[in-house]
This record gives sequence, structure tokens and C-alpha cells, in this order.
Amino acid sequence: MRLAKIFTCLLLFCCLSKSTHRSGILPQEAYIWQKLWVPSVQNAIQQSNFLLKGWRFLAGEREPDGRIIYPSIPFDDLQSMGKMLTAVYRFDRIQPLPNVQEIRELVTRSPVYQKGIRNIELDLDWPTQKLAAYVYLLKQLRSCLPQETYLTITVLPDWLRSTEFPNLTQKVDDLILQVHAVDDPREGLFNDHKALHYIDRMSRISRKPFYIALPTYGLKVGMERNGRLNFVEGENNLWLGKTVGQELFTDPYQITKFLNHLETDIPMNLKGLVWFRLPIAEDRRNWSISTWLTVLQRRKLYTQIKIENRVDPQDTGLFDLFAVNQGNIDARLPLKVELKCAIGDGFPPYQLSIGNNGHYFLESIKNPPFLPVGAKRRIGWMRCLSQ
Repeated sequence: MRLAKIFTCLLLFCCLSKSTHRSGILPQEAYIWQKLWVPSVQNAIQQSNFLLKGWRFLAGEREPDGRIIYPSIPFDDLQSMGKMLTAVYRFDRIQPLPNVQEIRELVTRSPVYQKGIRNIELDLDWPTQKLAAYVYLLKQLRSCLPQETYLTITVLPDWLRSTEFPNLTQKVDDLILQVHAVDDPREGLFNDHKALHYIDRMSRISRKPFYIALPTYGLKVGMERNGRLNFVEGENNLWLGKTVGQELFTDPYQITKFLNHLETDIPMNLKGLVWFRLPIAEDRRNWSISTWLTVLQRRKLYTQIKIENRVDPQDTGLFDLFAVNQGNIDARLPLKVELKCAIGDGFPPYQLSIGNNGHYFLESIKNPPFLPVGAKRRIGWMRCLSQ
């Protein structure tokens, strides 16, 4: 009898384990965060649409100065992609916390709402200590929106420690846990260990379905002497002219390693990933579209920067030096490039240097930038007198 009970307990444990986790590639969506839908936005959508379950696009935003912005969205073109669409409404964190009337007006006056979009996501960086007020606001908002509205909110990891968080989850249909942020510039934009911890806590606190938002982007941050953030410069370049700062980038290798771990042991209520944000050609603080597609497809990553010496057809002793990215993800330019000749110079960020062994090389005077997949960049020149 005792053995039978032990066997039953073990069987029950195995069943419970299998019922709470799974494995496989998670469904993927992406944020379209551009306010101007230039041709490169539509090109990027077309290139990646086949890999995604849905699109979440910025439909309305209250900016720091209080202005309301509604991006000009070619809605018919987006709808023709045949994917689930979610309209995202954002209130800038600099502003005072909005009331239910302000949120309702931002949503219902948007062109896409008037076209019938009822999948709505709110992006509000609400203070943790005031989460009870957010719970009450969402309850009010529900009562003044159509019954068919499917409501999602962005969740900050710090909210998970609040006793009000379980109540918050009951007021919405879906949650998107944001696991990227600048908590400490020394840790970068993404910490895989912290992200896994947040996901585990989220799945334990609530059985509500949720997504996680993963980064593709970069930022420049400036710090004060006391260690506090002075400025954050992102895709909008709000602090143009700030030359001193630390550039932070999302590492594709780190993200891929994180996904390999997560997708072997997925909580049952984790519905998928949402990538922030859609890469386009003009976005200098983001992955290239090629890098993103490689990660989306879980292909093996490799970097290969090749240095090419191209002889000048008018002067066989003169060479132009080019760096070419022959890998499948964006890669940093090398810190040093050896020269075969004693005369030469570099183009920014490179300068000519000489080592202790008397060999000449080009050395980057700052952290070298990324070179997109397939891109070529002229980095310097050299002249060989023996030619």
C-alpha cells in the first residue's frame, strides 16, 4: 500500500510538471514604434511578416509637452498583412499620471480606433507605490470602453513585488512583461538572469496569460557624478548635442542564449515574445533587419569582419582599406587593424599607431561602431613604397 501511494505521488508530480511547462519556439510579435511610416518601415514589415503572429503599433501618444500625436499609419496596407493587430497607446513618463478620461480620449479619438481596432495596449510606466490607483483606473476604463475591447497592459518588473499586482492582472486580458531597461548601465539593456527571474515570478504570481518584451535596440546614456541617470538618448535623439555618454547595445548572442534556455522550459501561461522594436534602415540604434531575421529564425549566429586592401588603379602603391561584414549578424569593427606598409592613416574612429615591435596598425580611439550585415566601410589607407 505504501509503495502504491509513493508511485501515485510520483505520477502526480510528473503530470503536474508536464502541465505547467512546455518547450518549442514561442510565437513572436513585434512593436512598430515609428511615428513616420517611411518606405523602409513598410519594407521591413514585408520582409519579416511571415515569421510573426502579430503587429503591435504605436497608435497614439501623449508627449512630454502634453501634445497628442497620432502616427500616420497606412492601415489598409498593414491589415493586408493578415496578422493580428494591436493598437498601442503611450503616455510619456515625464507627464503627470493620466486619468481615465484622458486615456479614453487618447484611444477613442485615434484614427485606427475609428477604423474598428479593439485590441488595445496601454503603455504606462506607473509608479509601483501607486499601483492601487492603476487598478481602480483600469476598472473605470473597462466600464467606458466597448465590451469587445481586448485590453493589454505593459508590466514593469518592479510591479511584481506589489501586493496590488494580482488585483491588477484581473482587470486586463493580457500582460506584457518588459524585461529590458536601463537599471544599471554597467549591466546593459538586458540581463538574462534577471529576465528569467522575472518570468518565473510572473508565472507564479498569476495564471493570467502574458508575453515578454525583448529588446533589439540601443541607447546612449549619460550619468551624473552621484551615479544617477542624466539623460537617455534613443531613437528620437532627444538630447542631440550630447557628445559624452555611454552607448548601450543589445547583444544578439546574449538574446539567443536566453531564448535557447527559455524555450526548453516555458511556463504554460507564457504566450509569446514581443520584439521592441521593428528595425529599419534609418534606425542607427537598432539591429539591422538581417540580424533580426536571423534571431527570429533561431539560426546559428556567426560574426566575420574581413579587411580588404584595394589597390588604386591609378597608383599601384596606394591601397584603400575596407571592413566588410561577411557574417550573419551585425558586428563591431575591430579595435586594431594591422598594416603591411609604414605610411597610412585611418578614418574615424581609427588613427595610425605603432607598436613596440615597430609594426604599424590602425587603432580605434573609441569603442568601434557596429557594421551591419553585408555592409562595407572605408576605414583607412596605406602606401607601400616597395610597390
